[in-house]
Amino acid sequence: MKKAMLDYLLCGRGTLWERYEPTYGDPVDLGDDEQGAEAPRPVTYEKVCTDYVAWNRFRHSPAPIWEEVWWVAKEEMLTRKELRARFKAKDKETGKLIADLVPLRTGDKDSENDKEKKRKQPRACVWEIWNKTDREVIFIAPDYPNAPLERTDDPLSLDGFWPCPEPLYATTTNDTLVPVPDYVEYQDQADELDNLTARIKALTDAIRVNGVYDASYPELKRILSEGVDNRMIGVKNYSEFAAKGGIEAAMSFVPIKDVVEALVKLYEARDRTKADMAEITGLSDIVRGQAQGGTKTATEQKIKGQFASLRLEDRKKEVARFACDAIRIVAEIVSEQFSPEILSEMTGMLPFIEDDIRSEQPPQPPMMGQGPPVDPGVSPPPGVGAPGVIPPAGAGMQPTAPPPDPIPEMAQQKFMEICSLLRDDKMRTFRIDIETDSTIEVDKQAAKDSVVELFTAVGGFLEKALPIGQVMPQLTPALGQSILFAFRRFGAGRDVEGVWEQAIDKLTQMSKNPPPKPPSPEEIKAQAEKQKAELTAQTMQQKAALDQQKGQQDLELAQQKAQIELQKAQAQLQIDQQKLALEREKMEMERAKAGMQMQIDQQRMAIDSEAAVRDAEIDERTALRDDELATRAAERDAESGEQQFELNKKTAQFKAKEAMKPKPKPRGGK
Repeated sequence: MKKAMLDYLLCGRGTLWERYEPTYGDPVDLGDDEQGAEAPRPVTYEKVCTDYVAWNRFRHSPAPIWEEVWWVAKEEMLTRKELRARFKAKDKETGKLIADLVPLRTGDKDSENDKEKKRKQPRACVWEIWNKTDREVIFIAPDYPNAPLERTDDPLSLDGFWPCPEPLYATTTNDTLVPVPDYVEYQDQADELDNLTARIKALTDAIRVNGVYDASYPELKRILSEGVDNRMIGVKNYSEFAAKGGIEAAMSFVPIKDVVEALVKLYEARDRTKADMAEITGLSDIVRGQAQGGTKTATEQKIKGQFASLRLEDRKKEVARFACDAIRIVAEIVSEQFSPEILSEMTGMLPFIEDDIRSEQPPQPPMMGQGPPVDPGVSPPPGVGAPGVIPPAGAGMQPTAPPPDPIPEMAQQKFMEICSLLRDDKMRTFRIDIETDSTIEVDKQAAKDSVVELFTAVGGFLEKALPIGQVMPQLTPALGQSILFAFRRFGAGRDVEGVWEQAIDKLTQMSKNPPPKPPSPEEIKAQAEKQKAELTAQTMQQKAALDQQKGQQDLELAQQKAQIELQKAQAQLQIDQQKLALEREKMEMERAKAGMQMQIDQQRMAIDSEAAVRDAEIDERTALRDDELATRAAERDAESGEQQFELNKKTAQFKAKEAMKPKPKPRGGK
């Protein structure tokens, strides 16, 4: 919308284009019977896209007014991949996909910059033409002259056929729809403004301090060349310099007075040119946030702002119309193309419809087998519904399974009726409307001031009118109509006016049937005494009823308390019986434990005696074995001594023989 508005302000025409875009799922298996047919693909998601169409990529048939236009078209630049995804037809001569035969461009034909062409991605130029006369859409590629890429019968089934609203047009005439951009209206003033600004810049650059000085005093050039404030410059032979006339005689500057005066005149001329442009465009100084002249009053500024808003009102209405038409087309596409399932998921309306149906239906009585409703504040009688108590077989009917809830099916049926209403062109037009208030920026402060002024006036009027209506009821209708006149003049709205109309109708009916004459003081006093007596009697009756009700409640509470005490005593008796049984079981367990301990002690004594006998036998056998081993060891020691003695004797004899043998002489004669 912002881009279309920019085209409207700069070029004089802004355009939008609505596009229906479904998303398909996986193909559905058709089975063995339809193997040759193409598998359908279900729609899983749907949306409506609002596309911006540049002013130079939009065309329509020549016509004096939009209602006589019979075709519109927009230009798109598609890549090869986008062509293949969009066009599936094949060329009759070659049998190839038309999408592969369309030549691609690298930039616009009018562009002569080769470097710029190489940087752009190659694309194909495709025109989408909507023919309202035959209600068909034709896709044509200028670079593929063999045939149209595709022809499609009315794809959206829109009432107005066009997928785009009537464009935003700038200034037009009654014989053509070619707009005149706003810039053309003040083009001469804009050129004049540029020329004046250029002259102002040139004169501003020319305003400089230039001059000449006496070269015999070089110190003088430092006066303007050094950027230092509050300085003193020394001059040699100052007395001679002063005698010659001083600085006035030694220096001369170029005059700039005429240049400054010309510059002031140029600024004034430029302001007049800007004022002319503001008059042409309708953008006054207050709208642009500027104020000229002396101090302006708030009322004066308010009047200027309102006048500027009035001049822009036609443009605001045209923009509101354009936005409303675009939204209507979107709503019609959604109504005609979207499936009920996807609409249900997007809106989430089924739970709300179910709640409405449930609130409208009367409460259902309890089903058989469920029993009467139970008050949560009253305890059930003993044995009925108590925890842990199982009722005897056949005591009651078994609960039956609840029937299926019909509410979801009814909600689905009502939602389908809503979808049918949306698809009915006539009923949709009668029952549904799209307002454009949200597209207009309202002056909030002016609205607040209007409301305050309205309530101030109505409050003052009611303050004076109510006493008059009480004294003279015949004037009530006139007073009421006066209030309605004020509300209608202020534009308070239908809701406020409707409430006041109902109130005024009631007051009018009351004025036709005035109340009876008020009673006298004596009658009022008698009536008061009578009411007091009746009130006293009613109070006594109510007190007696309350006392009776209290006594009945006390009796019921006493019965409930006695019943609770009885239940408590029964429960305590059961507890005591359970304790006695537990004590008996404990004594039996102690007795059994003592018998088992006695048996264990007897078995232990028998085991100990047997162990002592076995220990004595083992000791006796051990002693005999030790004596026998000792005897054998003594015998072995004696035998070992004799053997050692014989061995030592033989050894000594062997050594004696060896000693008696002669020693051999050494060899070599030495």
